[in-house]
Formats: sequence, structure tokens, C-alpha cells
Amino acid sequence: MKPKSAFGVLACFCAVLLFSGCKNAGTVDSGDDSVKIFQIGPAMEDGVGVGPMTCLLVKQPPDSNYQMFYSVIKGFDYVPGYEYELKVRVTERENVPADASK
Repeated sequence: MKPKSAFGVLACFCAVLLFSGCKNAGTVDSGDDSVKIFQIGPAMEDGVGVGPMTCLLVKQPPDSNYQMFYSVIKGFDYVPGYEYELKVRVTERENVPADASK
């Protein structure tokens, strides 16, 4: 095999390995957690969880409709009027009351 041909085969093999590990767009598993891409809307909406509350509007995946998000995103300071794209590590909480978000 010629050196250029060997390099091409090796490059194709590496590309196949790289892309075979891909999962659904917008989600990457990392053990018990997963990293997701959230689109945050420019306004909040009134909702009712445990009581009346104001909720972020979140799209995940980005081509879906906005849904009310009843939880907190740690480290994110929302400012109305801006759209955000966040990479978020999602973890499920343990021993959550029945009327709370996991």
C-alpha cells in the first residue's frame, strides 16, 4: 500500500470511530448526568407549580416549541429580552416530593 493510500484509510477509519460515538443532537451522556442544549426564550410566563410562579420558556431540542421550565438552572442569571442558548448538565434529584420537579 502506498503511504498516501495508508493515510487515507487511517483518516477514514478515525472519522468512522469519531462519528460512531455520536448520539441524538443536543444530548451527550456522561454517566448519570447528560449535557443538553437549551434554547431559552426572551420572556417568562406565569405558571403554577407548588404555587404560583414565573417560569422560563425552554426549547429542547431547538426545533421544538417552547415549554415552561419549572426548575432552576444553577449559575444562570436570566435577563428578560434576550434569547439564550445554554449547554446544561441535567441531573435527576433523589427523594423528590411528588409535586416537585426531578
